[in-house]
Amino acid sequence: MKMKLAFAGFAGSIFTALVIGSAASAATCTINSVSFTLVASSAATCVAGNDLGNNGIVANDLAFFGLTGWGIGDSTDASAGDGSVTFGTDVPIVNASSGLWSVASYNGYNPLMIVLKSGPQFAAFLLTEAISGLSGRWNISEQKCNRNGCRDTPKALSHASVYYNGAPAPVPLPTAGLLLLGALGGLAALRRKRRSA
Repeated sequence: MKMKLAFAGFAGSIFTALVIGSAASAATCTINSVSFTLVASSAATCVAGNDLGNNGIVANDLAFFGLTGWGIGDSTDASAGDGSVTFGTDVPIVNASSGLWSVASYNGYNPLMIVLKSGPQFAAFLLTEAISGLSGRWNISEQKCNRNGCRDTPKALSHASVYYNGAPAPVPLPTAGLLLLGALGGLAALRRKRRSA
C-alpha cells in the first residue's frame, strides 16, 4: 500500500513538472487580504486592483503596465472576447479557488495579460515572452484573522480573461513556399518558351 502511495505521489510530481515546466515562475499580488498567484512558463509580473463601482475592468483606461491598446481575446465570461487570443483546454474554472490555465492560440501577439477576478478584487499578470503552449497554475486565497491567529482560506474565481497588446507578429513565408513559387515561375517560363518556338 505504501508503495502505491509513493508511486502516486511520484507520478503526480512528474505530471506537475510537465504541466508547469522547468522554467516556471510565479507572481503573487495581494489586495485587501486577497492574494492572487499565477505560475507561468514564461516570466510574469502583476498588479492588483479593486474595480468596485467601476462597472468592470477597463484595461485601456487603467493603462496596465504602462500600455494602452489592450484587446480582450477570451474570457470565462461568455459575453467577452474577440477570439484573437484564446484559452486552451485548461480554462480557469469559475467558482474554483485554484487550477490549471493555458493559452491555445496567441496569434503572435506579445505581450499578453491574464486577469483573474474574485469579487471586486482582481490581479493582472503580464506575460512578456509569449510562446506557443503558454500554461501554468493559478490560485486565489484570502487571509482571515481572528483571535486565534490568521490563516489563508480559498477564495473563488468570478472570472478570468486573457488580453493581448500590439500588432501580431508577421508570419514568415517558409523557404519551401519561396522554392515553390520559383518552381512555378520556372515552369511558366518554360511553357512560354515552348509556345514561342
